[in-house]
Amino acid sequence: MTALLASVTMWFIPVMTIVVIAWDIYAFFHGGSKATISHVFQTWGAKFQVIPFATGVIASHLFWPAMSQVPVWWAPLIVLSVFCIGFVVMNLLGYHIPMSAALLLGLAIGRIVWPQPFPGLFP
Repeated sequence: MTALLASVTMWFIPVMTIVVIAWDIYAFFHGGSKATISHVFQTWGAKFQVIPFATGVIASHLFWPAMSQVPVWWAPLIVLSVFCIGFVVMNLLGYHIPMSAALLLGLAIGRIVWPQPFPGLFP
């Protein structure tokens, strides 16, 4: 079952990437640059800093592997929840930080609390 799911995942990722790229090209040529996924993400990211923060967390999870195992599973969930709630509260109170700062903070926090084990390093 694990091999089947891994095989499906290996096909799912490139297929979805192609679909997203195709949609972005279609949206650009039929709706202009404001209809693209990039524009929507930049607009949302400027309004809601939790989006670039979450993007940084996910990017560090995927591309910045851990060299040791995370000792407990629930600690990352608590830390990430606190930061996400903090960004939402900041937005509700009218405080905003630059998207790049939220992204870099997400990269750092994601690396610390939610690293992906380095492939082949742990059983």
